[in-house]
Amino acid sequence: MAKPFHRALHRELDFHWHSPWNILCTVVMPVFLLVAIALLFNGGTIRQVPLIVVDRDHSNLSRMLEQRLGAAPGIAVVGNRLNLDEAMSDIRARRAFAVAYVPSNLERDVQARRQATVIFYLSEPFLAAASTLEREAADVTASVGATAMMDEVARGDIRRVKAPPVSVQVTNLFNPGLSYELMLVSLIHPAILIVCLTMAVMWAAVRAFDPHEFGGWIRTPREIIPAIFGKVTPYVLLYFLYGVVAIVWLAWHGYPVRGSFLAVIAGYGIMLITYALFAVFVASCTRDAPMAFGFCAVYALSALAFSGAIFPVRSGLLFARTWSDIQPYSWDAELLIQQWQMGISVTDSVRSLAILLVMAPISCGAAWLGLRLVLHDTEASRP
Repeated sequence: MAKPFHRALHRELDFHWHSPWNILCTVVMPVFLLVAIALLFNGGTIRQVPLIVVDRDHSNLSRMLEQRLGAAPGIAVVGNRLNLDEAMSDIRARRAFAVAYVPSNLERDVQARRQATVIFYLSEPFLAAASTLEREAADVTASVGATAMMDEVARGDIRRVKAPPVSVQVTNLFNPGLSYELMLVSLIHPAILIVCLTMAVMWAAVRAFDPHEFGGWIRTPREIIPAIFGKVTPYVLLYFLYGVVAIVWLAWHGYPVRGSFLAVIAGYGIMLITYALFAVFVASCTRDAPMAFGFCAVYALSALAFSGAIFPVRSGLLFARTWSDIQPYSWDAELLIQQWQMGISVTDSVRSLAILLVMAPISCGAAWLGLRLVLHDTEASRP
């Protein structure tokens, strides 16, 4: 059984050794994409999001609010406008992503113990910037309200001070700094690798279906399994190495794996093997590069969106939940979040690992069946 494995492995390595374009696409391009994503989210959190202030009160309290907004790490006050129309022009021109509107009589209403409201208009199409501004604005406004209350206490008018009946305290768990670098890069990197891996293995399999090539890859049904692993091994090992380097890089950058590092890389490896075997299955069913490319692209490219790690899938349509469940990436993403960010016990991640371990042999069986049909048709076409 070792002979067909080594023969397939040697043929694949030899092909790449004499094909610079394949080396560029399968070796260099993934590195470029991984580095680009890492640099794009370098720095972790969104800071200095531009905001416009419309101050119609011109009081000490409104000036304090503007100063504290400018001092918040996530906000950069880039200007003052006389009215909302001017401020909305800045929003449409993307010179700012939000407007803080301070109505007239803000300070007077606070001193009279009437409800005073500061209105923030957020540009929701830019969701990440809007979320940062919303969080920072709420904190700043609450601090200004607390300062106004303390001023009443300092003046000795304690009876006028009325604390809110219910207060809310929100604590961010597992990612307290709300780092987009940890949240996104740790998920986008494996998503990039499975797309590159699936495309590379699919092309390698389709290329081998040429009548002059297939006999050198698989000759008998007993050689199918070792021949499959001989062909996909270079790609799986290469992208597995890329994945481990990406994890180590993020750990060195301040985001270490809080749980089991072995569980993380084990899930990574099983996921890559499963996608590689799926690519062989699709290639054997279509035996056509454009069609196989389309099927693999739809399956692999949608993995991140349907994983449930970024967008809520479990409360969505049945199709979305089903598509998420048949993606190995969904279960690896769950494992990554549990072990990398949450740092929970490995026993609590057994389900994710078990499902990945079930998916791998299913993909292997499907790939074997597809190649068995290819071998049968190849033998039948021989004179």
